[in-house]
Amino acid sequence: MQLKIGGEFNSAKIISKLGLFWKKVYIVLFFGLLLGTIGFSLYIWNQNIIVSTWNAERKQQFIKTQERGVVLNEDKYKKALEVVEKRKQDFSNSPEAGKDFFKAD
Repeated sequence: MQLKIGGEFNSAKIISKLGLFWKKVYIVLFFGLLLGTIGFSLYIWNQNIIVSTWNAERKQQFIKTQERGVVLNEDKYKKALEVVEKRKQDFSNSPEAGKDFFKAD
């Protein structure tokens, strides 16, 4: 099926009509999509934060899984502290710099 205006296919008129339609609709379309996105985001936020469906048992299971997640490796921690102390001592024992180039004499 071809679009014919006045017996002939006129692409210029169709493009100009589409352009006029777009000029009238694009702002409404933009704000409609914006409001739809905001509304959907608020719905998801409401379902996940406000209307929490976790019971007390599920909350306790979650807390237990989070407590098991972090373990402090004391040996690595002590080695890291030793490295920091060694660097601090090396820095404090370094010889003084010679002439200060930034100081006006």
